[in-house]
Amino acid sequence: MKLQSQLFEESLRPAIILHLGTMLTDPEAVPEVLEEAFEEDSDVIYEAVGVDSTYAGDDFYIVYDLIDEADKLDYLVKFETPIPTQFFGDGGVGYSWGYYTSKWFYGKTYNECCKKAIKWRRQWIEDQIKENSK
Repeated sequence: MKLQSQLFEESLRPAIILHLGTMLTDPEAVPEVLEEAFEEDSDVIYEAVGVDSTYAGDDFYIVYDLIDEADKLDYLVKFETPIPTQFFGDGGVGYSWGYYTSKWFYGKTYNECCKKAIKWRRQWIEDQIKENSK
């Protein structure tokens, strides 16, 4: 099955697609979408990228240095998926895109980010089903 079909089947949508290598070339001219992402989710982004953020915050000189030194200048993608609102006896779930959660993924390619998101979403849904069956 093609990756885009898998995303559709898994009810995953990419909300933000960033390429850090092109967006962090000048810490004084950071694109607004990247600035907003770090303002809203900096700790989660650092975790996804695998960089220690103890001293960074959203100072893009420090952000650039940390990410560049760690050679993490590839793709950062925020995926969204609906939160189950109904649970059925056969293990199925019902949901609406009116309630959703999101998670950031880092990868060398966009496809790698998609595969990580699919794996995460499957586990997350399993956990939601288990939690609801208690």
